Amino acid sequence: MQIADNADNTDLTRQAAVYEAVLDVCLRLAPRCTGFTTWGSTDRYSWIPKFYPGFGRALPFDGGFQPKALYDSLIARFTAPLRAGRRRELPIRDAAPPRCVAPPARPIARAAARA
Repeated sequence: MQIADNADNTDLTRQAAVYEAVLDVCLRLAPRCTGFTTWGSTDRYSWIPKFYPGFGRALPFDGGFQPKALYDSLIARFTAPLRAGRRRELPIRDAAPPRCVAPPARPIARAAARA
């Protein structure tokens, strides 16, 4: 999600809500959703500004390594019950090693055209 360097608290709150909603979908799809990735942890070392000048606030920690609203919303979502009322226990210590997901059997563009 692109967040401008001059984003205000409203933008950062909206960013947090989007990430939380995506994480919620992933948790609901477990065990089919096996990971949730951000492309780094701190805005200080983000690669985005190099390619998209003026945008570089997409990660959970700001350039001073302080947690943003995004971080707080992810932690809250991981520790909250699923909205359907069931609690999802996350087996952090006993988690299986990550695995790659195979690419689709047919090209996505062709599959979308046929749909």
